[in-house]
Amino acid sequence: MTPLSEILQSSTPIVADSYALYGLATAHGPASGALREAVEEGRLTLTIPSVVLAVAHSMRSCGEEDCSQDHDPGSPARLDTLCGLPGVEVVALDGASAARAGSLYGACVEANYHGAEILAACHATAVAHERGHRLLTTARARYCYVLADFHVLDGRKVIL
Repeated sequence: MTPLSEILQSSTPIVADSYALYGLATAHGPASGALREAVEEGRLTLTIPSVVLAVAHSMRSCGEEDCSQDHDPGSPARLDTLCGLPGVEVVALDGASAARAGSLYGACVEANYHGAEILAACHATAVAHERGHRLLTTARARYCYVLADFHVLDGRKVIL
């Protein structure tokens, strides 16, 4: 796992999963706020798979059980604002990449892990792996990455 401070000092692009994207869009917590600021200032390049964006748009809270922060119902508008910043790229997967993400999701379903956030995690993993980027996620999203199939991200996962 890569320390957050290293991300803030690096020019390496990062791929966000749906939980991390929600946090960045709403500047939810100090780490998310610092990363959002880095994106706004052009110090950090963010890649967002289109499936991740769709799932983040459906989220109405961060999902953290012990979170006491208010969750603004305007998060979809904040996502749109974030996606419009320079250095933010929303990408659609090509056929081969989508098939890899689908295969990874299939393995998750076989292990009885399924849902929109896991599908988004599979897409984020495919993009991060193919581009050699780091993956930004949250502690809440750990359940999305329980299978050994996610080993392709070893050492490149950043948890907010």
